[in-house]
Amino acid sequence: MPRANVIPIVIISFAALAAAPAAAQDVVHLKSGETLAGKTADGMLALEVETATGTVRVPWANVDKIDRASFVTSLYETRAKEADADDAAAQFLLARWCRRHGLGDQMKTHLERVVKLDPEHAAARQALGQEKIGEKWVAGDAALEAKGFVKKDGRWLLKEEAAYEEILKARAKGLSEPEEKAADLIVKCVDENPRIAKYAAKSLDGKLWEDVRIPLYRALGHRKPALRAFAAAELGRRKIREAVRPLIRTAILDREEKVRHASVDALRSLGEPKVLFPFARALASGCAAIRQNAAVAMGRLGDVRGIEYLVKRLSQSWGPSNRGNIQVMNQISYIQDF
Repeated sequence: MPRANVIPIVIISFAALAAAPAAAQDVVHLKSGETLAGKTADGMLALEVETATGTVRVPWANVDKIDRASFVTSLYETRAKEADADDAAAQFLLARWCRRHGLGDQMKTHLERVVKLDPEHAAARQALGQEKIGEKWVAGDAALEAKGFVKKDGRWLLKEEAAYEEILKARAKGLSEPEEKAADLIVKCVDENPRIAKYAAKSLDGKLWEDVRIPLYRALGHRKPALRAFAAAELGRRKIREAVRPLIRTAILDREEKVRHASVDALRSLGEPKVLFPFARALASGCAAIRQNAAVAMGRLGDVRGIEYLVKRLSQSWGPSNRGNIQVMNQISYIQDF
């Protein structure tokens, strides 16, 4: 038999095992050591196995033996009687046997028995689709929520992504009367008359976050650089964590240096440890200006973890040659008074 027929069979066998059927199935043992679980039909040249992922034709030359469903069921009953119901290890081994022989419901029953006997049995928990978040084992939606995701319009998003979507939607809406007043104060905060700017800043400081939120985000995209810089600084001063994403974008893409610096300073004041990584990714951009802005921002953040990314980028750009060099050192001077 041509070898080409064997390769897809082995690959599909893994897929078939990935989703164990609920009821007892025929189990086909291949000479390669793999197994297939499903309903079998004997053909003249090959065995057809209807698995959970589709029908597979197995050449008879590749078949070692077949355990028919009735045999699997009786064998399971014998093993279940012999396994100690109060022994977590024995129950887990039985669950694995059920998994290999297509007994999905029985497998789940024994796995649940395992975690009841041994709540910290990691392998059984993982087989049940659970993972440990903090001190609890959770699965499905609960696991995503524990990781900080939120469900929005049928999609799971990071909290920052959901907040940013809300920002974009809010930008498209008209401003309320309190927001209009806040927007007017924001503009006056960068007035050339220092008395007007000082009065406006003091008045803005007394405004609620709900009233200044959208005006500040809009000001972050204003054509006037001074207004963009002020908006970035104000977001940092107010410690608004939902502003992380728009501030990162401004710090990398804004064409004015003072605006980029104001955005980085605002991010630094937030103390968010993951802020560094978007800048590190930007170092691989195809745009030289973006790479430069990201490198400057990383230096301004003052996060020592950024040194490793910068050194790697230098190495990737020039390689280990004398054309590109970087030296990090401390110089200590001693002065003796004679």
